[in-house]
Amino acid sequence: HAPWLAGKTHAIVNCVNLDYFSRQQLEFPSLTKFLVLARFRPVKNPLNVVRAVEILVREGISDFVLNWYGNAFIENGVRKKTSDLFFKTVELRKQLNVQPFIKFHKPRTDVRPLYHSHSALLLATNFEGFSNVLGEGAASSLPLLASDVCDNPVLVKEGKNGFLFDAKSPESIAGAMRKFIETDRAKRIEMGLHSRSIAEDLLSPERFVAEYKKLIDK
Repeated sequence: HAPWLAGKTHAIVNCVNLDYFSRQQLEFPSLTKFLVLARFRPVKNPLNVVRAVEILVREGISDFVLNWYGNAFIENGVRKKTSDLFFKTVELRKQLNVQPFIKFHKPRTDVRPLYHSHSALLLATNFEGFSNVLGEGAASSLPLLASDVCDNPVLVKEGKNGFLFDAKSPESIAGAMRKFIETDRAKRIEMGLHSRSIAEDLLSPERFVAEYKKLIDK
């Protein structure tokens, strides 16, 4: 976007605590459980996620659930203007009759158990930097489903550790979810191991420090 800055900028991607976000045994729940960790902002694309779930249900796919953990911007029970999108999302879920398949939860500070108890991480953002959530999910050996924007393809390799989709298209989001639902247990384990391998290669604190040292030396 800014070719005149070539040579003046240096990208150092985030690191992840690979010891904390680790997983000793890859055990996936029998019911496919998608995990979303995102606040309710337009860039996080909740309405299209609900529409994608409705497409799956309309196709007769029912052996899954999507758990969304995120800030709805409601304080002490008081609804704010910034919480409008959350209530629109809840209303759309009701209109499309997909309440059993989408569960909304309050944000969590300790998300490690969530990575361990779900089948795959879903990130449907319209725009993204270098996602901490995807990095933590990869380190936790989770298959990743993400929008094909910005740096997401750095961490999500199509068909190897997850699936990419067009965030603006509910059909595309549903397609990625469908492909994962139809993926057998052995392949899911293989995807999880590939995610971990990517995290170890790209997200180690040692690599992070080495990149800074290299830049300083230069």
